[in-house]
Amino acid sequence: MASSFNDLELLTQEALIVKTLRTILDTYKELKRREDINAKFLKTFCGLNEDTWLWYVLWEAGSAQRYTDILSITRFTRPRLSRFLQKLLKAGLIRKIGMRYQAIVPPSLVTISLLNGDKS
Repeated sequence: MASSFNDLELLTQEALIVKTLRTILDTYKELKRREDINAKFLKTFCGLNEDTWLWYVLWEAGSAQRYTDILSITRFTRPRLSRFLQKLLKAGLIRKIGMRYQAIVPPSLVTISLLNGDKS
């Protein structure tokens, strides 16, 4: 269906700004909703066992965490936490920076993100 210029809705500058802002807000709400769903899924998925839960706790923190801070968050015993940290270090899922531990995003997830067009 072709439409002529006369059939098009002509908006005032103010109406165009309002319409654009509404579109931006609606887009933001949808992106935020999807982000919340993905974060909830990741949290639930990682909660299936203690190794992945520990990785999730470190990943969610976003920065390197001290052993004692991790201990208080996870409520693991010291031997158990040490064992899980060693397993995650060996698997390459966390790194030790000085006396702190930080989650590393697995290369497979980075590859999947790049294949899906995510440049972040």
